[in-house]
Amino acid sequence: MIKILDCYSGNSHDFAEALNGTFSGIIFKAGQGDWLDVPSIKPDWWKIAGDKGLLRGWYWVCDSRYRSSKHVEAIKRWRDAKKLDLNAELGLWSDVEYPYMSMTTAEYWKTPYAGHKNVVDFHYLLETNGINAGLYSADGVYNEIMKGASVADHDYLAKFRMWPANYPYIYIPGVSRPRMFGRWATWTFWQYHGNPDYSEFNGTEEQFYELFGGGAVPPEPQNKIVIKIRSNQ
Repeated sequence: MIKILDCYSGNSHDFAEALNGTFSGIIFKAGQGDWLDVPSIKPDWWKIAGDKGLLRGWYWVCDSRYRSSKHVEAIKRWRDAKKLDLNAELGLWSDVEYPYMSMTTAEYWKTPYAGHKNVVDFHYLLETNGINAGLYSADGVYNEIMKGASVADHDYLAKFRMWPANYPYIYIPGVSRPRMFGRWATWTFWQYHGNPDYSEFNGTEEQFYELFGGGAVPPEPQNKIVIKIRSNQ
């Protein structure tokens, strides 16, 4: 089984564990809003992980206190400043959840850009700027944030690779499967354990390196709606 670990700058213990030889990749927190996390606070982690042979990627928290365009402007600014390598093997993933762990649902809905529109716009603006990002979320928070979204909105997000987070009471490697949500038919990574955040890849070792060996997150090939439209033209 291919395992990856994700961490932010405050997870020094988790980062050390990622180097112990049982993981094949690591996804670092790039930032949220308009500020950087690991690239600014722990810049040496990127090279250390690469030297250990780990495939690397980034996640960016789609913070509802900031407009989607603000996120994208920051990502492009730090990319152009050579502090954020978007050609990394595991690419970029949007983190769709509340801005911080202790935030309540009531507090979330008081933020200026709460709701599905900011999430959809974030992915759309990334895509139009040539940046393909996967999507990380948990079923409960995704369903809350996407409340009121249209089928078209869900279908659009399902173009991008899925990284669900839900933790079974009993996890059996190779047997347990994540709860699905949205309009996704499959998943790429599954975060099956939290704190530390362990994820497994949905495939073999050969498929993992074939898929991510070229760098950046490839689009999910299952978008049947787009394929049908093109075939009828």
